Amino acid sequence: MKKIFLILICILPQVYFASGQSGYTLTIELQNVEVSEGTIRIALFNSQEAYENDKITKQLKVAAQKGVQTIVLKEIVGGEYVFKVHHDSNKNDEMDTNFFGIPKEGYAFSNNAKGSMGPASFEDAKFLLDKNMKQSISINY
Repeated sequence: MKKIFLILICILPQVYFASGQSGYTLTIELQNVEVSEGTIRIALFNSQEAYENDKITKQLKVAAQKGVQTIVLKEIVGGEYVFKVHHDSNKNDEMDTNFFGIPKEGYAFSNNAKGSMGPASFEDAKFLLDKNMKQSISINY
């Protein structure tokens, strides 16, 4: 019985990692961050329903760095995803907009998808995460 237990302890971690269950790494390279003020928030969504209802699967908030900024999300289970980026330059945890609802702060979507009179569609922004990957996107101001 002890031998079986020891074999399982040695084999299970290898099976777990080999099957991809440990997750993948998503590296997001943000181009043209305008200022080193405030925070950059990445919100990751694992379905169209989650995206449309703002039910975040995983998120990360980091200090903004002017220029090109690299953010790494780790241990993400493989699947279809969309992410949003928000440069909250005044740290009020809100996307500030003008009278017409147009954002006054930086934003972006996976695949550099663009919205028309609102956020990018799930279809335009979705990507398949089935390996470690990198996306280079430009923030819109």
